[in-house]
Amino acid sequence: MKARHGFTLIELLVVIAIIAILAAILFPVFAQARTKARQASDLSNVKQLNLAIQMYVQDYDEVMPSAGMDTGDGRYYPWHVSIVPYTKNLGIFISPQYAFQWTSNDFPGWAWDIMVQAGAVRGADGVYTWKVSYGANNTDDWAWQNTCDGVLQGWTDNSNGFGHGGPMSPPWKTSSLASIALPAETILLANAKFPDLWAASDHDFLVNGQQPCGFTPVGYFTWVSTDPNVIGAFNGQNNIGFVDGHVKARRMFSTCPHEWTNADDAKYDPLPSCRQ
Repeated sequence: MKARHGFTLIELLVVIAIIAILAAILFPVFAQARTKARQASDLSNVKQLNLAIQMYVQDYDEVMPSAGMDTGDGRYYPWHVSIVPYTKNLGIFISPQYAFQWTSNDFPGWAWDIMVQAGAVRGADGVYTWKVSYGANNTDDWAWQNTCDGVLQGWTDNSNGFGHGGPMSPPWKTSSLASIALPAETILLANAKFPDLWAASDHDFLVNGQQPCGFTPVGYFTWVSTDPNVIGAFNGQNNIGFVDGHVKARRMFSTCPHEWTNADDAKYDPLPSCRQ
C-alpha cells in the first residue's frame, strides 16, 4: 500500500509566510485604489455643488451666496441652505471619504431650525447633528492682519490684506461675479471639516514650513500635521472647486494666498514663493 504524505510543518510555515507577505504588499494597494475611487466620487460632488452655486448666482443678479447668512436675530445659517433648492440630491453635501460631525451643542448660535427645514441636518433628543465635508471660501480681508498673529499681512501693496477677500463673503460684503478677476484661478470650495474658510489658518498653505496658526480645518484626518499624507483627504490630496465651475485635485499645501482672493493680486502675495 502506497504511503500518504502530508505537508511538513516547515512547508506550512513557508506557505503562511508567503501569504502574509503578499497580503502586506496588496492591502495598501487595495486601500489606495478604494481611496482613489472615493476621490472621483467626491470630485463629482464638488462639481455638482459648484453648478448649484452657479445656478444660484444666475437667479440673484450674479451675486455670490454668502458662506453664512444672518437671520436678523443674532443667528446664522450656512451656505448649504442657500443652494439646497438647486440640488436634487442632498447626498452631494457629504463626501464618500469622510464627514466631520458638528452638533448644536458645539454651535448653539447657528439657526438649526432653518437648517433642519432645508434637510441639511438631523435631530434627536433635542440635539441637532450636521455632517460637513466641504468648506466655502469666504476669506475675510480683515483676517490676513488679525488672525494667526498677522503672519500673512505682508501683501506687497502695503494693504495688510485689506481688499483681498474671497468670493463667498458675509452678507454685508457680498461679491458680484464681475468683481472676481480670475474665476478660473479663484477657489470656491474645498474639502474641509468646517463650512466656511475665512481666517488665515483656514487654507491649505504653509508659512515657513508651518501652518499659520498651527492648525487648519482644510483636509480631514487631523488638524495639526504638515504632512500631506496625514492630513489630506485623498492620499495627500484635496479636491477643490473654482469659481468658473471647474474642479481639480490638488496636493495639500500647494495653494497660495492669492488663489483665495477675488483680486488679480498674485504679484502682491504675502508669500514670496507664491508671487508671480
